[in-house]
Amino acid sequence: MENKQKGLPTIVWIIILGIIIVLLAVTYYKDTQRITLPNLDEKTVNITIMVPNDMVAYEKAMNDYIFNGKPNPAKTWTFVPKTISIAATTDVIPASAASAAGEISTQGGARAARVEYLKVTGGTAYILLGMHLDGWAGVSVSLAKIEPLIEKTLLQFPGITSVKFTPAPGDSMDEILKEYISSTATSPTIESITPSSGPVGTTIEVKGQNLFGFESEPNAWLENSNGEKGYLGEAVSFNPLKLKIDSKLCKNNDSSTGVCNSYLTITPGKYKITAEPYGVKSNAVEFTVTSEKPSSQPDIKVISPNGGENWKIGQTYSISTLSGGELGTRTIRLNRYSDDGVRVGEITIGTTESDNFSYKIPVGTEQTTGSASRHKIQVIVNKYNTGKGVADESDNYFSITN
Repeated sequence: MENKQKGLPTIVWIIILGIIIVLLAVTYYKDTQRITLPNLDEKTVNITIMVPNDMVAYEKAMNDYIFNGKPNPAKTWTFVPKTISIAATTDVIPASAASAAGEISTQGGARAARVEYLKVTGGTAYILLGMHLDGWAGVSVSLAKIEPLIEKTLLQFPGITSVKFTPAPGDSMDEILKEYISSTATSPTIESITPSSGPVGTTIEVKGQNLFGFESEPNAWLENSNGEKGYLGEAVSFNPLKLKIDSKLCKNNDSSTGVCNSYLTITPGKYKITAEPYGVKSNAVEFTVTSEKPSSQPDIKVISPNGGENWKIGQTYSISTLSGGELGTRTIRLNRYSDDGVRVGEITIGTTESDNFSYKIPVGTEQTTGSASRHKIQVIVNKYNTGKGVADESDNYFSITN
């Protein structure tokens, strides 16, 4: 009797071959996507960011660039890979950018370094951090140090050939900011104001919760019995929050443009004070404006530059003020405005305790070439030391050129 050896049925071989193909495909996919698909079975995942080879020296060199006009070190600095462990996530690109940003300490905390907007299109990564949307005085200094780390880190990813810290074409900064605001806004509460009455010129101390909004602005208002509101303006002090009752208050928040079209005249009577950070209104607390004259307070006035001057890059100039009373330490800022009067930049250039301050215009300072290039000097008293919040700015614009 003939002995025939039977093989496996054809259908079985087809199934085995299909399983092999699927396993090979999965293995290949994991290998090619290793940078963006961590194993979520693990609680953490390692990512690689790019950092300066000497962070202390890098920050010192960047300070020289920002404040003293030295060459930008970020263009030639050596960046090296750094492996760090983060919570497991499939969003490796924004996680890497946020981790790189976190390598530089800022006053904004963790939320400031968080990626609030990211879109990759046409090989370009468009990215905005919390500090781009809600910064603080001097945030531009932190961003100048942080952005090179983010750029070097994102350029590691396949498909990213350039990095820009702006919205992608077709996306609106206003819409991005609205979404950011809606995710951060919490109900503000005014707990007390001191004093509860006083004449025009009185400075009041406001205590409460969640009173500060964009760029630490309280956005506080004084409302009369007719429902007309006047903006209380820039805070005299932030810690604690102090606001001044001026004789005329702008009916719109003019902090971004410096232009007011209509004023509310403050006369004796009862008013309500509210805070509206991010457009979220607080409870109202009553304040009575009395007819007595305010007590004298120290004051300060920018004398020079006060408008019309032309400063040359690389030259040293005197900033002079006229002050009354003991003011203590003053902070000097160089503010930059667009042609339509919008403040588009500010840097802190130093501090002084006298009425005269010398400043050398560093190389790299934005020149007056038309759009977004007009300047004013602002002098702000160190409120934390004196408790007497006063500030002044050049009456008009001056130019900076080569």
